[in-house]
Amino acid sequence: MDAMEQEPPTIELAGVRLRPLRPQDASSWHGYLSDPQVTELTSYPEMSLAAVESMIASRRKSFASGLSCKWAIAS
Repeated sequence: MDAMEQEPPTIELAGVRLRPLRPQDASSWHGYLSDPQVTELTSYPEMSLAAVESMIASRRKSFASGLSCKWAIAS
């Protein structure tokens, strides 16, 4: 597996699963970041779907290059 294919591990805790952000999360993230009540209380601005897709791709590249790691909370 080359560096661009690496992704963070999934972490299972008591009742919580943290997993890497995936390209298929873009639509859900876009819906979340389209809510003014959400963006008012977070550090994320309102974003287009294309911007969310780009953000997810950037997060995945950052992990693959050893710079950072971001997870999604999954049920």
